[in-house]
Amino acid sequence: MAEEVYTARRGASVVAWIALVISIIALIIAWMAYNRTGADLEKQIQIQVEKGINAAEDATQDASDAVDAGPDGVDEDDTDTGTGTDTTEPTTQP
Repeated sequence: MAEEVYTARRGASVVAWIALVISIIALIIAWMAYNRTGADLEKQIQIQVEKGINAAEDATQDASDAVDAGPDGVDEDDTDTGTGTDTTEPTTQP
């Protein structure tokens, strides 16, 4: 019985590898066909990646600004004001 399970498992593995190879070949053919139409897929992917990176950086900066502002809208420390001081004491409001 153990041999039957092993054989069935080996057969499924072979089919999976064949499907993987066929899908990779199909992907390569599709990529070449798309590039043949005159559109450059690599350039479009690079543009989308740059847009995503910029959006992530903007969101990170917005989140950082929101955290710096504190819950009452007042900057809790003056470490990011560019005053040249290295103190982290909260600023006092008049």
